[in-house]
Amino acid sequence: MTDAVTLAGAGLTLLATVGYALATVAPYPGRALTLPGLMVGLTLLAVGLAADHDLTATASEAAAAAEEPEEGS
Repeated sequence: MTDAVTLAGAGLTLLATVGYALATVAPYPGRALTLPGLMVGLTLLAVGLAADHDLTATASEAAAAAEEPEEGS
């Protein structure tokens, strides 16, 4: 699931960036949607990348985990 969100975000970001670049050269219908597309694409990309990491631990949980001795040592 997170891979799909990451890929969708990357694709939409790329598509919106290309659309914005083309809009600077020649106006076309729908060019105003490139900026919202860029914002949504970057948001999806950030959500997809953040889902790969455990960002839900609180500071106290992280400190407790750091103080626990490692197994096998």
